[in-house]
Order: sequence, then structure tokens, then C-alpha cells
Amino acid sequence: MTVLTLADCGNAARKIAAELNRLYDGRTIAVWGIPRGGFNAAMLLNAVSPNFVMVDDPLDAVFAVDDIVASGRTSARVQELYGMRTAVLYGYDFDPPMQQIMTIGHRLTREDGFVNFPWEAKLEEGQFDSAEDSVVRMLQA
Repeated sequence: MTVLTLADCGNAARKIAAELNRLYDGRTIAVWGIPRGGFNAAMLLNAVSPNFVMVDDPLDAVFAVDDIVASGRTSARVQELYGMRTAVLYGYDFDPPMQQIMTIGHRLTREDGFVNFPWEAKLEEGQFDSAEDSVVRMLQA
């Protein structure tokens, strides 16, 4: 299991911001954070570069932001529904690369195992959610 810190996520956000600032010539760009972890990722992107402004409605965004891409299903669904690509903080390498992914801040390998983000910490006892807790949460949604 890989436990990430805010500093780790900030570094990934800075890498994404630098790449996308070059791509968009430093213009102000509306971004939409994919619920749930993508909201935190979009906030980090905005914190490291004021050129990225968060919007509530995906139809007002130029691209989506997510915290992680594993299977690619969420980003594929976003592209299908809203016609936009996704920038992600952390993701695995795919061969061939997924067309719906714009950029990945930090590439993961299978050896990294399950990834815990700082915003997934349980408040009680300071423990992190397990993979089982995450699956239960998804089933309850």
C-alpha cells in the first residue's frame, strides 16, 4: 500500500499545472473535479496555479480533474458524457495510452499497490480506509 501526503499530491499537481500551462499558454482555464477525489485534486491544481479555476458544472469546464486513474472507466465516462479529457494526479501506465487522459502527474506501478490519499484518512483513530472500506462505500452510494 502507498500512503500519500499532501506534499506528494502537491508535487503531482505542480507537474500537471506546468504541463497544462504550456499547453494552454498560461490562459485561465475552467476545470471540473470529478466527484469525490477529483474535487480535492482540482483544489490542489488551483492552489498551485491560479490559472485553473474550479467550476461546479462540468459543462462549463475545459477539462476534468481526478485524483487517480486505475481502470480508466471514470475518465471514459466523463469523455462520453461531457466530451472532455481528464488530467489526473496519479495513474498507471497503459499500453496503448488512454485517449481520454490528458496528463498524469505521477505514474504508478502495480508494485505501488493500493493508494491512500490524504483526504481518505479516517478522522477517528487517524487510520486510513482499507480497500474493503472503499468498496463498501461505493456499493452504498
